[in-house]
Amino acid sequence: MSKKAIILILIIVGILIGGIFIYQKLKEKPIVGEKKIYKIGVLQNTATLDIAYTGFKEKMEELGYEEGKNVSYEYFDTKGDLAASKEKAQQFVQAGLDLIYVIGITPAKAAKDATLGTNMPVVFSVVSDPVGSGLVNSLQTSGTNIAGVTPANQETSGKRVEFLKEVKPDLNRIIFPYNDPITTGLDNLKRVAQNLGIEVVDKKVANIEELDAFLNTFQFKKTDAILRSADSVISAASVRLIELAKKNKIPISGTNISDVKNGALMIYGANYELLGKQAASIADKIFRGANPASFPVEFPEKFELAVNKKTAEIIGLQFSSDFLAKVDLIVE
Repeated sequence: MSKKAIILILIIVGILIGGIFIYQKLKEKPIVGEKKIYKIGVLQNTATLDIAYTGFKEKMEELGYEEGKNVSYEYFDTKGDLAASKEKAQQFVQAGLDLIYVIGITPAKAAKDATLGTNMPVVFSVVSDPVGSGLVNSLQTSGTNIAGVTPANQETSGKRVEFLKEVKPDLNRIIFPYNDPITTGLDNLKRVAQNLGIEVVDKKVANIEELDAFLNTFQFKKTDAILRSADSVISAASVRLIELAKKNKIPISGTNISDVKNGALMIYGANYELLGKQAASIADKIFRGANPASFPVEFPEKFELAVNKKTAEIIGLQFSSDFLAKVDLIVE
């Protein structure tokens, strides 16, 4: 073979390799423009978690997904209703959407069932213990069509007890209604409370009606506090729990900034807006060709402590300067 022929072959091979490389890179990028519009279905557990949806959309826009141009959202607030979540998730699958973004454990379970046997990816946020809930195979590798970020509420529940005791030294009983023992961190809560000499009155409720029946007959004491569970049923009732606590002039600790803005005395937990942004980054990688089964479960980039001074005044409590020095946000 002549030298010229060898050079020609090398040039052709180089062009082919370069073309394949460019093609692969183009496949990784989201199509911005007229041709491709990514359709995302959003299943929200309760309006108190809207901040995780806001963060998701903000990050998606930063990544080049402009609503109305190359991405569209179909939003549904399930209000913690599993049946409604399942019905809407099935509609998303039937409509052939590109991805379902779920916020909360109830819509996450619904999306898991609806997408079983399909290739439709699901991205979650605000789902504690996704392994125990059966969404993913392990923290290291999803192994399913579902990937996402957890607020780790099962870990932070004990820290909320510690903060409650710090702001209310005479605290000797915590009222803790819950629905899902997996996502609430009940064991951790009880362990920390026992170490601090605090009794835990925990009550499993199946729905809002059972929660109301429990609370309407409960006799609160001045040395009590309410700790809000992170599961779907109790999240949907967060505002009424806050009002009940203020009526009885006892502190209530929530799980996220929305709670303290709604009047909870304090919260400690993951920054849910950032959880939404982390979820958006995962969605972007999936749209670029990544397989959700290969993703590890992500953990929060930030935990935050916030208090509501107006609520403190209502229940007759004052924050020490030492405690306020730890606080990330003060709602006046």
